[in-house]
Amino acid sequence: MLTSHEVMERTRISRATLNNYIALGILPRPIVGLAGPQSGGARRIGYFDDNAIERIEHVQDLKKQGLSMADIAEQFSEEIGGEEQVLPLAREATNDDASSRISELPPRAAPAPPRVVQPGRALRLSIEELPHPAYMVNNNFELEWWNHQAAQEIFHRRQGLAAEIEARNVFRLMLEAHEAPGERDWLEALRLHIGVARNRVPAEALAALAPHIGADNAELLVRLHRETPSVGKRHIVRVAAELTDELGESVAYDLHATFFREGVLFAYLPTEDDPESLLDLLARRDMVIRGLLRQRLPALTHLGVLVADLENSDELRAMLAPEDYFALVNDVWRAMEVVFRRYHGTHGKHLSDGLVYYFFPQPDCNYVMNALECATELRETMRRVSREWSARHAGVGELRLTMGLAEGQEWFGCLSSSTNVEFAVLGDTLARARALADLASDGAIWATKDMIAGLGADERARVHHGIRQSHAGGGQALMPSVYAPVSRLGDIAARRADALEKYADLIVTEVADVWDGEKRDTAG
Repeated sequence: MLTSHEVMERTRISRATLNNYIALGILPRPIVGLAGPQSGGARRIGYFDDNAIERIEHVQDLKKQGLSMADIAEQFSEEIGGEEQVLPLAREATNDDASSRISELPPRAAPAPPRVVQPGRALRLSIEELPHPAYMVNNNFELEWWNHQAAQEIFHRRQGLAAEIEARNVFRLMLEAHEAPGERDWLEALRLHIGVARNRVPAEALAALAPHIGADNAELLVRLHRETPSVGKRHIVRVAAELTDELGESVAYDLHATFFREGVLFAYLPTEDDPESLLDLLARRDMVIRGLLRQRLPALTHLGVLVADLENSDELRAMLAPEDYFALVNDVWRAMEVVFRRYHGTHGKHLSDGLVYYFFPQPDCNYVMNALECATELRETMRRVSREWSARHAGVGELRLTMGLAEGQEWFGCLSSSTNVEFAVLGDTLARARALADLASDGAIWATKDMIAGLGADERARVHHGIRQSHAGGGQALMPSVYAPVSRLGDIAARRADALEKYADLIVTEVADVWDGEKRDTAG
């Protein structure tokens, strides 16, 4: 048997290349055992069969012949199988079950606390050039981006991320990759993630991972959630962490967490490396987040879509001087952005003088309810903007937004250029929300029946919605909790018949208000 160090020395390949050969299936996973005295202080080390040298030399010959690594991996794919083996000497590190690991967790006082790091100045890197493991999680702690090094060295993944965003939970992926999280140093990496997530992810959400990671591992996460203090959103937080790589060997890192509105970036720097280049990169926050958003991986996710249009915009453009019209639209956007942030909305592509925002599942609140509450608060905000503009511009009249809401499961991703990033949705959910915004008038909010059906019974009781019907003597009243197909909406449907033909059978309702516990007066 050959140690990993002997394999690398005799074939003159790097550790990263050796890990890559394992990830591609060119080499079988090593047998992991306790390291000997000549192993540079490592506690465990990977052992390979003697034919590993021959395999690597064969790979090198194929590369000289011009074959790609994908072609080479395909040649070897049928030869390698089986799971990682563990020598008896290593059983002490891997044989305990999760319940015993929970009872033997090191005390919270023992590890050094996370350190706040001040960035320095060094040779500048971009996020694409970062040579160390790094990944970004959203506010649900689901992976939205990772680099090749993180996939291989941290998560031990041979395949890409799952399409469904729920399957990208970082705690689930970490526990799947590391079967012995009771080791003190690795546990500190998990604790940092828990501390960062503590104010956003409730313990119940971690317990709900049990079907995927096992009841004992879920109990471990819940216990850590209870014991670990929250890590505040400081600029950069760092802890020491030791993880097991694809070779089964321990690698020491300084793990850095950097906070952005869109999520948290985790970057692993080998402890022997100079940190200045990484810290300089993390200090350039705008550049980092633009780079991350450009590389954000598409995901299949449930989401709510809100489209808001400035009503009578054609008349306003004709009435106002160009500079005044642009000032009006910018005032509207700025006022609305505060509301969208409050309800965890993510901006989409602006539609002329309209707005598109997306609402995603949250660990501590219902994203559908967020979209509905956001819409009704936007209406109140628009009334304030209208009062301010009417006071300064005689004849403008009342300014209103018409809004459409829809919910569905769609692919969500980014469209980017060298200078701009826009979020985009593939599928019909956005089109339905746009159609309902076109359908609305007089500041109305329209939503699909499916969206209201996505609420729990208590939440539905808070939403005042229905279909308006005309009185015999004139005027209209809202018939509560009623739905109707677009084609049955009388004058409204007739006015927009051509544009809404595709959605004639869509079942919809008008949202008049969302009550906060007690009913209050509603419009109409």
